[in-house]
Amino acid sequence: MPVRNGAYAEAENELGNPAAAITYLNMVRARARNGTGTENRPAPANYAGATDPLSVRDAIFMERDHELAHEAKRWFDLVRRDSEEPGYWANSLQAHDPNSFVLGAIQDYKKRWPIPQSQIDIDPLLCQNPSYGVHSCSMN
Repeated sequence: MPVRNGAYAEAENELGNPAAAITYLNMVRARARNGTGTENRPAPANYAGATDPLSVRDAIFMERDHELAHEAKRWFDLVRRDSEEPGYWANSLQAHDPNSFVLGAIQDYKKRWPIPQSQIDIDPLLCQNPSYGVHSCSMN
């Protein structure tokens, strides 16, 4: 997804302007229809779904998923979206891999990776992410 139009679409939607977000989303889809510049494909069609912010958010994230497939962006999108819709991260992991809960529920702290001990050794004021070690600090 071209970063600029996709970012604008997401920002407009989160600011309560889903109509403006749809305009930017459709710019992304128009670029995809044009392909290399000499193509004129019928898909993906302009967004014609519901215009409430949650539906538009779904469409924007799905478009990012299509545009950025295999570019290691999905994890960060899931974590970011979880801040708006608590539980989205774990539910998405469960939907993608039904075996993800075999060893127990996915713990929230796993959204963030541990900070390497070598980095904490260099800067003793650096705090380990919660649930990863004895050098955790409270987030005040």
